[in-house]
Amino acid sequence: MSEQTVLSNLYHGIQNVELCIKSKCSQHLVTCEKMLQAPASLDENGVTAGVSNAFLVCCAYFYLCLLRKVEGDEVQVALYFLQALVVSPGLVKTELAPEVYRKVVESCIVPLRPELGSGVEGVRWGATSYKAWLMYYQVISYGQQPTLLMDTSPEFRNTKVCSTSSSKSYEHVQLHAQNVELCKGASC
Repeated sequence: MSEQTVLSNLYHGIQNVELCIKSKCSQHLVTCEKMLQAPASLDENGVTAGVSNAFLVCCAYFYLCLLRKVEGDEVQVALYFLQALVVSPGLVKTELAPEVYRKVVESCIVPLRPELGSGVEGVRWGATSYKAWLMYYQVISYGQQPTLLMDTSPEFRNTKVCSTSSSKSYEHVQLHAQNVELCKGASC
């Protein structure tokens, strides 16, 4: 695929996200997703037509995240958003979703390893950790939507699965309302 085609796919993919959100037409969603997959698959360390691939890849994953939100696939929304954070936390923080970035970093990522803080490497480490957990969860749940994301009750919406700063080991959540363990100190 030529460099201009990749840029064109990203541009038209982003332009069509709004149409997809408004129409919720499955054909528009599929087409838009295919357009965004081309730039998302670039090597993030390269350059395409004079533009940093990290910028292109981050934007592609962020807009793929929005498309999955329309489809109601919360796990994929999170995975795509986390991948955008891994690729370019600064772009997400300053341009794409500053408020979401702030909430995710302050309440979910920093509590994992406070000594890393909210700097680029700390955010990348935390996003990578959450992404790995979500992919693991997706595999063990056989691709089903996690109960934690389907139930909107407060005890499920405030559930955390993350490591504590003292133990550095992952807490495991039992998927019963009475047995949900909360991550210490976070509010994600």
